[in-house]
Amino acid sequence: MQPWMEITIAVATPFVVMSITKPRKEDVEAEWYTSLKRPFLYPPRWMFSPLWASVNVAVGYSSYLVWRDGDEDATRALMAYGGSLVSIAIWPIIVFRTRSLGLATVDSLAGTAFAATYHSLFAHINRTAGQLSSIGLLWALYCSYVSFSLWRDQSKKRQ
Repeated sequence: MQPWMEITIAVATPFVVMSITKPRKEDVEAEWYTSLKRPFLYPPRWMFSPLWASVNVAVGYSSYLVWRDGDEDATRALMAYGGSLVSIAIWPIIVFRTRSLGLATVDSLAGTAFAATYHSLFAHINRTAGQLSSIGLLWALYCSYVSFSLWRDQSKKRQ
């Protein structure tokens, strides 16, 4: 396979995974979701698509570098990366189908643990992959902050 094709597949993978469970417009615009108190550092809705696209390109390309340069360590690194992608994929299902913000927070924290793991392993295999994967780790930390804040603030409302 040509390197450009391998890069394309690696970069496309997080986009494909996210598209499978992307929330529907009516879910995002539902009254219960729009009424949630947003945390202080919550960006406007229009910013999420470019932010996610940037993160996906960075982590997708970093996974290619690890696959290209890695040995037996690459398998563990890419499995942790896969765990992170699964966590990202199930978050919208948890939030929009079950409306369980506590479970969504647990999922976000698990995704952050996967991101920290793959970041550490990626950095060991390829320096550039480590640098690029730090974007994914920072985004995972931010998503955990948002999930926790939404859960905490809604829990306070019920009291």
